[in-house]
Amino acid sequence: MSFKPYGLIKTWALHGAYLEASDPEKRESATVPLWQDILNYYMATDGIAVNGQQPVDDTTKAVDIIARYYDNKFRPITLLMVECKRHSRTPCSIQEMEEQLYDFVKDTFSPEELAHRPEVYGAVAYGTKIRAWTVVLNGGHIDVRPY
Repeated sequence: MSFKPYGLIKTWALHGAYLEASDPEKRESATVPLWQDILNYYMATDGIAVNGQQPVDDTTKAVDIIARYYDNKFRPITLLMVECKRHSRTPCSIQEMEEQLYDFVKDTFSPEELAHRPEVYGAVAYGTKIRAWTVVLNGGHIDVRPY
């Protein structure tokens, strides 16, 4: 099989992960590696870490992927939260994913925290597709807006 780089898919490994996530018969476990691999390829540096299944607070709730860095006191600063599901998603279930992501954001950040930090992004990935959001303060309340 031949491979030619296209879009975000620049390596043989990313292409393999893309093919897995493209298969509607595969479970969510095929979507998470694709987006984790893409984020690691484009974001992972000495200063930014991309991790999967990270708790959002002191509970057992976990978001599928988090990209973060550590400040000068070695506290984790979240930049991006991604919730993933398998390829075949209906508009109703995509809305449920977005609501779940919004709940993660509200559970993770207070309006006071967001006022004093760099921008935070959220995304929902379903198979090979992704929708990105910017987390903002709107009249003192946390809101997510399409990116």
